[in-house]
Amino acid sequence: MDEIASLINTDRDAAFSASPAFFSALGPEAALIVDRFMEPKNPYQSSWKPRYRHTIDTVKAAIQGGRVGEIVDEVWLTPSNGVCNVGQGGLGRETVDALREEFKALTLEIAADSSPDNYQEVMLRMTKWRDEKRTRKLPRLLIGRAFATLHPEVYHTLVAPHMQDKVAQWLSENTGFFSPAGNWAHKAQALAKHLSALAPFSDKTSERSMFPWFVFEHLRNKTRGVPFKAGHTARVDNAYVDLPATQRQVWLRHNKLQTELFRLLDNEFKGCVGTEQSSGSGGYADALVRLSDDRCFLYEIKIAPTAARAVREALGQLLEYAYRPKSLEPEKMVIVAEPELDPDTAHFIQRLNTQFGLRLEYLQVTLPGGEAWSGTAHPV
Repeated sequence: MDEIASLINTDRDAAFSASPAFFSALGPEAALIVDRFMEPKNPYQSSWKPRYRHTIDTVKAAIQGGRVGEIVDEVWLTPSNGVCNVGQGGLGRETVDALREEFKALTLEIAADSSPDNYQEVMLRMTKWRDEKRTRKLPRLLIGRAFATLHPEVYHTLVAPHMQDKVAQWLSENTGFFSPAGNWAHKAQALAKHLSALAPFSDKTSERSMFPWFVFEHLRNKTRGVPFKAGHTARVDNAYVDLPATQRQVWLRHNKLQTELFRLLDNEFKGCVGTEQSSGSGGYADALVRLSDDRCFLYEIKIAPTAARAVREALGQLLEYAYRPKSLEPEKMVIVAEPELDPDTAHFIQRLNTQFGLRLEYLQVTLPGGEAWSGTAHPV
């Protein structure tokens, strides 16, 4: 196993040793999308990243400890394993169980060689399995996911070639990326290397690996109406372990208020309320009431000591979510915070509405039991 670990590290080092010392420039749209992607409340950060890291760490430990049998299901069977969801692209338990020893050996081979040439060899071998009726299909997505799971430093998580091509085109237009010829692995390795040369991702391997999916979702949203799904999923506390203690307290407070806000809104607009809804411009609204295809109310929560500060911190996000191209175009925008609205801030909101037609409102929400906030708030 030490030999395999050495091969893994050597192969990864070789893959990125030629990374350019300079950071490629981000165009305006790319800078906005990266900024939105990095927000801690973004579901990619708060929900997916902890699962992704857990899977990567589990698989790495199993490989290094010689326990490959423990991760065959994680790599080859589980539809959504924390790295990516293969949907209908899997093989099913019966097939994986019948070929379990072969999948153990294949996992070790991929762990020892992350190269695009080896990716092609695996594709050819599994094509033969399909032709021999050992599998019912060629699991292209599973193969890509195996390489992305076993070599997170080398590959990103968007394993569908046609999706990767769309993201590559966007990166070409907005960051100067050049996509090489070859199979998915050739292109994915180049794309990951390019992202690693961008300043926001230079020391953030997990974020770099997840970002192509975020871009794809952004592009998909631009081609149709902004998607809406009613409901609310409370975040777990460990989603913010990477944040400083004071910032973590703010986000946990934010999450409690979001849960309470959803309860209040769902009582009034049953079945029409969703949290963490895509804004269509790379952001996520804290809450959205979707009354019809062309009618919605937009809500932004701020943890702040005063209503004035909450309004100041919320305005920029609300305007961006509301009025950038392909954004929400809400019927009204609501700033949600705990402090009582003071007369001066109420007058300020009224003046903005009168002079600029912004349709702003302020909603005071307090937590059940009168739990008071005593920390120092930071913009969220």
